[in-house]
Amino acid sequence: MSGAPDLAVRRADVADAETIGRLLHDFNSEFEEPTPGPRALAKRVRELLASGETAVLLGGAGPDGVAVLRFRPAIW
Repeated sequence: MSGAPDLAVRRADVADAETIGRLLHDFNSEFEEPTPGPRALAKRVRELLASGETAVLLGGAGPDGVAVLRFRPAIW
């Protein structure tokens, strides 16, 4: 190994929607799960990020990883 892997994680914004759509599509495809396609996923990601109730984290230089966080009000 030539060095430590890039483990940087950052919060995505609306400009990252196409990348996020591709990563989510690739993930579903890898596990032979249905996917509406990268463009449809990117459109939905834009809507969710704009609402402020969702955050997406991107990891690695590619980026190579994605985590989608949904925020919902609690009962208490």
